[in-house]
Amino acid sequence: MDKYNFKNIDDGIRILLPFDIRNIVGAFVWFIMNFLLLIVIFIFPPIYNVYFYLALPFFVVCNLWGIWIFINKPRQPQLQHLLYSGFVGTSISFCSFIGVQKIAYELVGLESPLFFILSFIVYCLVVYKSVQLWIKYFTARLMGINDQKVKFSKIGVFSGVGYIVGQISIGILSQDSLAILLIILLSFFSVIFLFASVHVYFYFDFKKHFIITGHSKMTQAQQKSNLTRKERRRK
Repeated sequence: MDKYNFKNIDDGIRILLPFDIRNIVGAFVWFIMNFLLLIVIFIFPPIYNVYFYLALPFFVVCNLWGIWIFINKPRQPQLQHLLYSGFVGTSISFCSFIGVQKIAYELVGLESPLFFILSFIVYCLVVYKSVQLWIKYFTARLMGINDQKVKFSKIGVFSGVGYIVGQISIGILSQDSLAILLIILLSFFSVIFLFASVHVYFYFDFKKHFIITGHSKMTQAQQKSNLTRKERRRK
């Protein structure tokens, strides 16, 4: 691939996912999503509310898809591994945001919608800047550029830190140690797992280059075969 500093897509996938895809299924989905987030969103009362219905589709897809990923040649680099990793990262980040909202309104007892509005605006800013930051970082790695030469936007870094601090302040105001702990944990998850969400971008980018390069190689092979046929006829 001319855009990046590697010869084939398998090498690029190994750069973005240097570890076994089963680690993502086991650690990210079966532990973080199915244990920590499930407790907050599905076990803390009330259960069947808007938070439940917003998070449920992500849990179902991540688990069912994860079972298929786990058994379908997991050691062999596949483009779908990037798509799955990106979806899992996006799901954990968004479900963590939902979890913070549930804690704030159900456990802490907030009633004003202002916290949700401000949190959602800041969260969208964090997602936007973090995605830019991580695409820049991973693109540099794929191009063989040293990590130390990659300059990150200060706005992207401080927006993530500011979001976490803002969420934690709600827990501190409640003076509830459990609420503080959960908000710290979920706020951290909602920001840090955005690194994996950008794998969706590289999935489509790799797929586009795969179609282009694959088509060009096939065309060249067809041209060579046609030339050989013509040469044979002349002979």
